[in-house]
Amino acid sequence: MDVKTALVLILAASLMVLPSFAQAQVTGTISGVVTDQKSGEPLPGANIFIKGTTLGAATGPDGHYTIPNVPTGTYTVLAAFIGYYTQESEAKVAPNEETVLNFGLKVSILQADEIVVTGTGYELKKKQLTTAISTISSKEIEAAPANSIEQLLQGRIAGGVVNINTGEPGTAGRIRLRGVTSATVKQTPVIYIDGVRVDNNDNFRLENFTGGPSSSALSDILVSDIDRIEVTKGGAASTLYGSEAANGVIQIFTKKGKAGPTKWNFSTEQGVNAPEKKFIVEDFTKDEILETGYYQKYAFGADGGNEFATYHVSGHVMDSEGVLPKNDDREYSFRMGVRAFPSEKVQL
Repeated sequence: MDVKTALVLILAASLMVLPSFAQAQVTGTISGVVTDQKSGEPLPGANIFIKGTTLGAATGPDGHYTIPNVPTGTYTVLAAFIGYYTQESEAKVAPNEETVLNFGLKVSILQADEIVVTGTGYELKKKQLTTAISTISSKEIEAAPANSIEQLLQGRIAGGVVNINTGEPGTAGRIRLRGVTSATVKQTPVIYIDGVRVDNNDNFRLENFTGGPSSSALSDILVSDIDRIEVTKGGAASTLYGSEAANGVIQIFTKKGKAGPTKWNFSTEQGVNAPEKKFIVEDFTKDEILETGYYQKYAFGADGGNEFATYHVSGHVMDSEGVLPKNDDREYSFRMGVRAFPSEKVQL
């Protein structure tokens, strides 16, 4: 190898090493812990980002975060977490050094007390209401072994009665919040899902000499998609929602996601629909008409977001064979909820 060739190789190697060396000399790291200002508990999933750049990180289970390869200079660093005020602080990054920047976030006023939505369209603190409202929280819903909204409401509303009168796929249960007052007048409460009124037909009454099961919009909602449920009963419901709400009002609020990395979930249900033959005396009906049907359901979901917007996507496929011939039900469902935070005082 001659000298010229050796010089070229040395120069090329130097050009490959120098950028890395230069980068190492002009970058640093920002790290720290994000906690609740009052309790000192770590906040996992909080978002940390450097204003005016694309650099950022999310806190781990212990509330710790690290932002590597930050060019030297002075930056404004923001920490954001749902339910807390966004906090910003200044950080000075030096070459090859770690800058420690901790945050203690303050709980947002809107999250300090339980919030409910009334018929006036305004959100109020629960303790400020003059009417009694029963609430089923997200924690209670997650802990409940319920496959439908009717099952979820059973035993969780004071004075409420929920009867699941049929095993036919997609049919409605009977919900009463004020007891039996008439055999011919509708007793079903008014139901809203995310502010939109939906049906929960109750054909078990003797009105117009009709009866039998009917479909319900509640069967289209996955329990895993529900964030919370609010129930208003008595005269308060009529005052807030009109005379049709004399039997009570049930408001269902679905999930809109939480800030942080995308979280996926998948669930499946398998079972059978078995007819009750104990009180059937005709052998032909028991042996030739009634049958055991197979039930299967597959559901998925994903949620995530950042300090500006959150999302929740879910869907399910369900196939249920009834106990009678030609009484099958196949269902496909998909929904998406998005929530945006243009500012601390505005939520869409």
